[in-house]
Amino acid sequence: MLKIKSIGWKLYFRIGLIMIIVFTGIALVLVINNKNYLQNEITLQAKSFANFATNQIINNYQLYFSSGYLKFREQMIKTLELNPNITRIQIIDLNGNILVDSDAVKEANLWQEYHQKDNKISDVILQNLNQPKPYYVFDPKDKNRILEIYQPFVDEWGKYNFVVKYSISYQNVSRAIQALIKKIAIFSSIGFIVTILALSLNVKKIIVNPLVEFKQGINQIIKGNFNKKIILKTNDEIEELANTFNQMIEKIVQYQEEIKESKDILEIKVRARTRELQELAENLELEVQERTKDLKEKINELEKFHKLAIGRELKMIELKKRIKELESQLKNDNQKKNLKDG
Repeated sequence: MLKIKSIGWKLYFRIGLIMIIVFTGIALVLVINNKNYLQNEITLQAKSFANFATNQIINNYQLYFSSGYLKFREQMIKTLELNPNITRIQIIDLNGNILVDSDAVKEANLWQEYHQKDNKISDVILQNLNQPKPYYVFDPKDKNRILEIYQPFVDEWGKYNFVVKYSISYQNVSRAIQALIKKIAIFSSIGFIVTILALSLNVKKIIVNPLVEFKQGINQIIKGNFNKKIILKTNDEIEELANTFNQMIEKIVQYQEEIKESKDILEIKVRARTRELQELAENLELEVQERTKDLKEKINELEKFHKLAIGRELKMIELKKRIKELESQLKNDNQKKNLKDG
């Protein structure tokens, strides 16, 4: 899937999509409004036409249809040409019989050639023609469109004998709507292209170029140039973003300096403490050596004393033994002396 990385193209895409939706919505509203307007106009014109043309059509029928068919045909065709939205006219009596059909009139140049396809209307419609008032047949797909008008004819003595049926065509509405859609499509396309071009220039100047400059400044900072300042004079959020970013970089540089200073102080303290520990270790080693020397001397003295004590002990044992021997000898001598004296 293609990923759009340029913010400009993203904006163009989104704005273009919004414009298409807006233009489509406007076009739909215009088409619907124009369609309704044109249909209403055709309906009103057809009603007016039916109201004013009915007397003339019936009069021409009564005067010329039987006696001067070509004159009647000429008048019928002229009547149809007066309103291009009326495609068919039929003269009907109150029994539902179709007396004249304009389609057959247009096809037949002479009376002998006249032949109509339909001779009678439906009973459903006939039931609605019992009163001398207009009757309308609506399009089942669109209740706002009248397809047929049944206009009653009442003569000057108030007699109701005929009904004139007018068939209405809305093809002109379709043609007008198609022409309108083409015009809307052309003008929308031109407006879309002009708007996109104008937006591209403005977006590039207002957004894309400042962001490119902002990106270049960031690349310089990434390379280690923390003294680089991103200066943008757009008087909008991008300028605020650049100023905020500069403040952030200043804070980072300040923190780095503080960290470096703290690191130097810590190294000094560590070296001092290490020196103190080394000196303490050396002093302890000397003290241990001195104490070890004293202990060795004391041990030597103790060994000498021990040897001396052992020698004295041995001498005492010998003296005690010698004393015992002397005592034993003295005792024997006394016994011998007593024996002699006795």
